[in-house]
Amino acid sequence: NGRYAAARSQFAQFAGFDILDTQNSATDGRMETVAPPLSAIFSSQGKWLAAFTRGRVLQIFRSDNKKLSQQIELNRGTSSALLCFSNNEKEFAYIENDQVIAVNVESGAKRKFSLGLHPDRVGGCDTQDRALFIDAKTMTLVSNAGDVVSEIPLAVPLGDDDFAQLSPDGRYIALGLGTNIQIWDAMTTKLLHTVPLRFKPYGLEWHPQARRLALISHTARGSQLDVIVPESGELDSISVRAGFMARVLFTADSNMVIALSYFADPRRTTPPQSLLDYRKSQVAFIDVATARAVRILDFDTVVSGLDLSADGTTLATGGLDSSLIFWGIAK
Repeated sequence: NGRYAAARSQFAQFAGFDILDTQNSATDGRMETVAPPLSAIFSSQGKWLAAFTRGRVLQIFRSDNKKLSQQIELNRGTSSALLCFSNNEKEFAYIENDQVIAVNVESGAKRKFSLGLHPDRVGGCDTQDRALFIDAKTMTLVSNAGDVVSEIPLAVPLGDDDFAQLSPDGRYIALGLGTNIQIWDAMTTKLLHTVPLRFKPYGLEWHPQARRLALISHTARGSQLDVIVPESGELDSISVRAGFMARVLFTADSNMVIALSYFADPRRTTPPQSLLDYRKSQVAFIDVATARAVRILDFDTVVSGLDLSADGTTLATGGLDSSLIFWGIAK
């Protein structure tokens, strides 16, 4: 909800998160994890934070008092993935092999159900407590009670660079097969549109209300941003000749996106291999209709972290200079 930010450093010896109050930019406390965290997920209203750490330990914290509520050691030798919090914020779900395990965040009580398939990837959750699972043959939408909502057969298994992603509202599934993007109706299982792109995308972001889908591609001259309207299949393509675009986010206005790009040191004679090989960063607010940047934030360092609150009004940027900046965005 934009009130707190959970920040973790790649350089500090501390294993866990600094919790920062975005209203006054003050450190509000710390959540110590048993090992360095690999990923973290806030619940929809920000009451809970789930962290997946090295050593396959899942920890769930309450954000208002920074206290550990649940700690779960995941079984070694199994495939596992974090899913999401339920919309009522009472449960957190994760997957191990072909089982979904939902944990009550306060009591620790667990309930389990088998998927009846062996997913090799997860395509996200929606606001109706449903999750998308993908195996070699099928994309399956499943409710948090274990009921199969819909199934979409796959003509071929997804490759390593292909993707399937459920929209936040659960209406659409974006299926990326090479340079072709398919938009499926998640409920009727009908193929709505096939949108060909010039380049193969490596990153995507749904608008929170699924009004648009943004995809990033890398080209020989820079980067390209493709924005698709899932309802109509309409495509807008924006070329970014300078810099390497790493991430894109939607503001509250679906016509406006925030794009993070990196710029290499011109003195380098070899292509960049990591963030440390870049010299500057740029955060651009781009109007999709005109393909023009209406505002640009320039940084003389690398912006290694970028996130936006769900209502699109608070932007956070964090860099290798050990700073975290909160930016207010007018709706």
